[in-house]
Amino acid sequence: MTRSGQVKAVAALLYSGQVHEAIEACETVLSQYPKDDQMLAIHGQALAQARRHGDAIGSLLKAIRIEPRQCEYLTLLGETYMNSGRFHEALVQFDKALKLRGDYDPAVADKANTYLRMGKPKKAGRTIDQRLALGPATPPIAVLQARVFTKLEDAESAIDALAPWLESPQLPVENQRSIHFALGDAHDKAKHYSDAFDAYQRANALAGQRWNLQEQEQLFTLITKAYGQSMMNALPTSRTDGSAHVFIVGMPRCGSTLTEQLIHCHPDAHGIGESECLPQLIQAIHQEQDADLVWPNGASEINADRLTTIAEHYVTHTVIHAGKARRIIDKQLGNYLFIGLIQQLLPGARIIHCQRHPMDMCLSGWTKQFPPGTNAWADDLDSAGQMYQLYDRLMNHWRDVCSIPILDIRYEDLVMDLEGSARSILEFCDLPWHPACLRFWENKRATLTLSNDQVRQPLYQSAKGRHAAWGGLLDPLRTALGDSIPHYEAHC
Repeated sequence: MTRSGQVKAVAALLYSGQVHEAIEACETVLSQYPKDDQMLAIHGQALAQARRHGDAIGSLLKAIRIEPRQCEYLTLLGETYMNSGRFHEALVQFDKALKLRGDYDPAVADKANTYLRMGKPKKAGRTIDQRLALGPATPPIAVLQARVFTKLEDAESAIDALAPWLESPQLPVENQRSIHFALGDAHDKAKHYSDAFDAYQRANALAGQRWNLQEQEQLFTLITKAYGQSMMNALPTSRTDGSAHVFIVGMPRCGSTLTEQLIHCHPDAHGIGESECLPQLIQAIHQEQDADLVWPNGASEINADRLTTIAEHYVTHTVIHAGKARRIIDKQLGNYLFIGLIQQLLPGARIIHCQRHPMDMCLSGWTKQFPPGTNAWADDLDSAGQMYQLYDRLMNHWRDVCSIPILDIRYEDLVMDLEGSARSILEFCDLPWHPACLRFWENKRATLTLSNDQVRQPLYQSAKGRHAAWGGLLDPLRTALGDSIPHYEAHC
């Protein structure tokens, strides 16, 4: 295969969502051609998608040293800085790209998005205006312009900015989805709930791979069998002290970012965000055992020595930037699948389970554009309700069979009584009270989730009971959630 053919083949793997396969293919080519700038750039992009930001930055810097005037490479590096919270370094790279080509839309869009993440919509707006002075908007620019207008409380201008692009089937699917999600946000802001519902429904209908209830049920059944009461009593544990580690788990949009930021503001705590470390270690375990083995199959075959090795790897990886912190906070929500294994790996660890009214949480997930291939259950209200029920049953299972401490934190309690909730959380983490935890929005730490706006301003209650305004539009979700709604409300 020619070099250009190799580049196309690896890029095809990446863009089809086969990230790990793309990384391996890149590394195979780079072992022969270490100065192939295109392959280095794709390698960096793939590593970034795998959330290996440090490694991604290294590959992209190599590509830029070879071809320093490639706007694409500079923008990819800036995007990686942005997604790892290094906003000012990201802006430097975007400005370098725009100095070479002022109308390079990916750099414009990423620069504006960086300002939005920094809570500076007016600067984002000026970035868009500078681009529009050079020529008409493209779809990504129109989407960013609409989001800026929405942040600035000008929903009607946001709707007008998107209007020319609403019927553009020739655009890539993710561009179409972005347009309709942005339109939904604008209508939602203007309290046009019927129009918002139509826009979000159209955006979600464009998603590719659909969520499979049967596959998810099978996985959850395997987990509960592998970690049943009798099994939990017999499973070995590592010799690693896990008492420094706190895991925040739950479903997306549950208030976890706020909870983590609150703890991170304590001088003796350090949040590591949505770390991929534990899921990657679990994947590696089964690759060593059997290439075709999928977790939790084989969980009972891991002995204490192997558990200790895995745990030490996790600890080493997660304390790198923690300084003298006594508590390390891992906010990878999907770790709720692994609570039984966490009990084995890290004796002394704690679990904070973030909860929210199922109607509000599922609605919020349905109205957000998650990255392709992630959280596919959120593409449909029925699926969202079904997924919630599975997750809720699994959490109840862990409470029944595990001895690891689990603290349930409800979003509604958090926003109604911040200090009371904060005191309960810190006490659970065995941390003394510190008033800085009540002023989480003053912390300059970058947050990298869809909820970053919520931790850059004082606490507000507008998201509590959000679903009520949507009325009968959400009947499919109410039906799918079934008894989960009265069960949650009974414990409020």
